[in-house]
Amino acid sequence: MRHTDKKTRLRISILIFSTALSLTLALIIYLLIPEPRLQLIRLTQSYALTAVFFLYLTLLATPLIQALPTLPFAGNYIHARRSLGLSACYFALLHGILAFFGQLGGFEGIFFLSARYLLALSLSTVALFFLLLMSATSYDRAIQKIGYTHWKRLHRIVYFAALLILLHALMLGSHFQHLRSEER
Repeated sequence: MRHTDKKTRLRISILIFSTALSLTLALIIYLLIPEPRLQLIRLTQSYALTAVFFLYLTLLATPLIQALPTLPFAGNYIHARRSLGLSACYFALLHGILAFFGQLGGFEGIFFLSARYLLALSLSTVALFFLLLMSATSYDRAIQKIGYTHWKRLHRIVYFAALLILLHALMLGSHFQHLRSEER
């Protein structure tokens, strides 16, 4: 088997796993939680946390390999970064769609949001746009077309997107809000 085939199979396996995970999470939540509104909330939260987990795995790859060069499967981990990033984007998109159209009620719901919520929504929209842009250019053909230097520069936006996601979570995440209210 050629080296490229192994990389491709690894990446495809991660994407298949992510799709299966999203369906499994939905099934578990729908089976365990009887109330539809609470199902939507829990599924939205689960997809958000899963997106952050995949993003964390993506961002952690290079520092972890540099700190631990003898880490088993280090090469596979580095090759898996693109698929991990695509998975982060996939779950972020699922989270965004469910939160915006399900919980918020679509564009009509925007008019009822406070300035703080609008800011958090704006931050997450920009972050999702960057994740989608990076996902659209995460393929070998895109790298060849725009050139590796430009591609690498574009994909460094992930750090800014991660910061926006963190701010979004701190502003809206119900678990974080409870922590802040306990500090008062």
